[in-house]
Amino acid sequence: MRNFDIRELQLKEMELILELDRICKKYDIRYYMSWGSALGAVRHKGFIPWDDDIDVSMFWDDYIKFEQVCKIELNNKFFYQNDKNDEQFWLSWNKIRINNTTSMCPELKNIKCHWGVCMDIFPIIPVPDSLRDQKIQEFNVKIYKFLCNKYFLINSKDVSIKNKIKKCIYKIMPNRIISFLKKIALKNITKYNQEDYQMCGEILSMPYKEAIIKKELFGEPIYVEFENYLLPIPKEYDKYLSQCYGDYMKLPPENERTGHGDIIVDLERSFERYI
Repeated sequence: MRNFDIRELQLKEMELILELDRICKKYDIRYYMSWGSALGAVRHKGFIPWDDDIDVSMFWDDYIKFEQVCKIELNNKFFYQNDKNDEQFWLSWNKIRINNTTSMCPELKNIKCHWGVCMDIFPIIPVPDSLRDQKIQEFNVKIYKFLCNKYFLINSKDVSIKNKIKKCIYKIMPNRIISFLKKIALKNITKYNQEDYQMCGEILSMPYKEAIIKKELFGEPIYVEFENYLLPIPKEYDKYLSQCYGDYMKLPPENERTGHGDIIVDLERSFERYI
């Protein structure tokens, strides 16, 4: 059961996308409304009515540039979340969160990170042409994700042998070694020049093979209506959304019109109250 008004949450999340849009326009950074947010823009001219989050994607060079300019440009109402400034943040992509708010999965509250209302920022990474290079990239992605997941798995209630082994590895491996290995893996993942390859993918946030997509589907973003604002989506949005969702204009059955499950949302009070 939701403990919040989803429309109020969606309107709060608009503050995130408008701040990102402001910064990206100022610094000539390309981004796209993606996934459910792109689908909402095309099908509903705004949020999918039952969607409780907001997704954007950026090619890797823009992703890194945005991360850097946020250090000086991001309004202090917001928090740019990555593994550099939030030690227990366990995801392999970054987020922007709103300070003094809450959007938290109850079962993850033991992870001591920022749990404000958030927006996902997914990196789009060039994928090499040869199968050999793809296998090497995929291996590095698996290593990187494993190293990122430390605090998630340590706090997991999964008592399988596989998880116990992972927890033992984390406990004996110093953080400085984890950081060093993450840097090496990420360098190997992102070493390909975007201009030289035709394929790309959100391989840090999706299963590797499922993530691979033609670069041309993103292209020069087009601007469409989203909650009475004009915001960018992939140029070939029909092909993009068809690849993501199939017959994307068809509404799902009513029992599938749900968000991300049982989350604690408080638009007025900090997540620290719930930890």
